[in-house]
Amino acid sequence: MTQVARPDERSVMTYVAQYFHAFAQQSKTGTAGRRVGALGQVLHQTWEMQNDYAERVAVLLAAVDAVQQQWRQHADFKGYAEAKQQLTDFESAYKTSTKRGWVAEKRALETLYSNIQTKLQTPPAGVGRPCRGRGRAQEAPDEHDPPDQGRSAGRICRRGERGPARHQRAVLTLSAARERDARPRRAARRRAGDAVGADGDRGAHRGPGRGG
Repeated sequence: MTQVARPDERSVMTYVAQYFHAFAQQSKTGTAGRRVGALGQVLHQTWEMQNDYAERVAVLLAAVDAVQQQWRQHADFKGYAEAKQQLTDFESAYKTSTKRGWVAEKRALETLYSNIQTKLQTPPAGVGRPCRGRGRAQEAPDEHDPPDQGRSAGRICRRGERGPARHQRAVLTLSAARERDARPRRAARRRAGDAVGADGDRGAHRGPGRGG
């Protein structure tokens, strides 16, 4: 097109449309890339948190086992003075420093475990999660199953997701249909009532004339 002095409109529009489609495709690719990047970042953070949790739990359990082993070795006392000294060490060193540190670490590990579970169960924004059963239904069908089992399961799942909205529309449609059906009956009742009222008025006017 650039080699022609005055290209026609069709060539120009075709050239512009190619640019439009190319940029539109890039936008879709960029959105998908950002979503994949967000998912990868969340998975990386979760992996780091899991490693941190495993290392800290191993250190805490090793410290507890070491103290318990030390207590087993000093189960027998040679005299009152040694027993008193061990009781003092237990009250001052263990309960006021070691045990408090373990309790604080245990609470921190519980919070970390809860955060890990939350990240594993909550996908990042823009990344959807399949409904229950869709992954299994879209696998290779069994030889006795119909060939479109996966597509049917996907349609059923989508219908299930839109169930409340469809139910609400169905209720509104049914109410409107009942209202349309009731209008002619109400109009007929009004006409019948008007006719009965008119006959009563004519009878009332005729009554005095006949009596006279």
